[in-house]
Amino acid sequence: MKVAANVTKQIHHLESLEHAAVAKLDAEQQQFDSAVKTLEKEEPSMKPTLAKTAKSVDHKFSVERSAIEAKFKHAIDALKAQQPPAKPQPTSSHGKINTVAEANKSFLTQWGRTRFNSSGVPYGFKDCAPTSSVMVAASLGLMKAPTPGTAEKDIDHMRDLERGHNTNVSSATSSKQLVNGLNALGGAGTARLEQPSLKNLDHLLADGHRAVIMGHPWRAWGDSLMKQGHYLNHRDPGEHACCIVGKTADGHYLMGDPLSKRGFIEVTDKQVEEFWHDAGRGAGMVDVRKVK
Repeated sequence: MKVAANVTKQIHHLESLEHAAVAKLDAEQQQFDSAVKTLEKEEPSMKPTLAKTAKSVDHKFSVERSAIEAKFKHAIDALKAQQPPAKPQPTSSHGKINTVAEANKSFLTQWGRTRFNSSGVPYGFKDCAPTSSVMVAASLGLMKAPTPGTAEKDIDHMRDLERGHNTNVSSATSSKQLVNGLNALGGAGTARLEQPSLKNLDHLLADGHRAVIMGHPWRAWGDSLMKQGHYLNHRDPGEHACCIVGKTADGHYLMGDPLSKRGFIEVTDKQVEEFWHDAGRGAGMVDVRKVK
């Protein structure tokens, strides 16, 4: 027991060091972005050149961030290998979900490398909708639960279903495409557009359904997660798709944000409303259920 506790302590320490290193890098990138914006205001004629430079520097920051995460992942995985096997946890049988641990069985990030996605960025950075669809489909038992190794394959498959043909690059997904993709998945699952409101959300969750929601996450939780080193984006991603698979015993929503490096997070009703409010007419919700 003492050995296991010591290993756990070492893992937590490495995770803290990783978060600090990523947060430091994010702060440097924010400082660079701020300097670019200042120059754009002072020298409008330099905008094209600055945009090209910013894109190049952003790529370098992304590569460095991935290198940091890969380094710590290797060390953490080595320590985890020393831990005794975890006791099997009870499953929800694809019914209602009320804990982060249960929700995380279907979680994946829209790109890697993270502990939920080991594949890097093979298709691009705009797969929030198919990633959210994979999470709700897996949580309902409409497809196998994703693993870090299958994450990108699962996302690519869902994107293909949404588009109705084979794809090899990520792009923005419309609400209609999202619904079509989930309905094309089969497995006795159905999806339909629903008016985004807490009343409708609570009603569908009470019936054991899941929801894919569209909005703006930055003020609601994205900025806070980024400052903690738990968000893939270091800036506002704008319009974004996430999913909600249930509620905790104390009434918090179990939110699956494809940019969260923590996995599912608990959010309040006010945060969900802010997510929708900030998107304006871009706010949306898709009700996803498994037909019995």
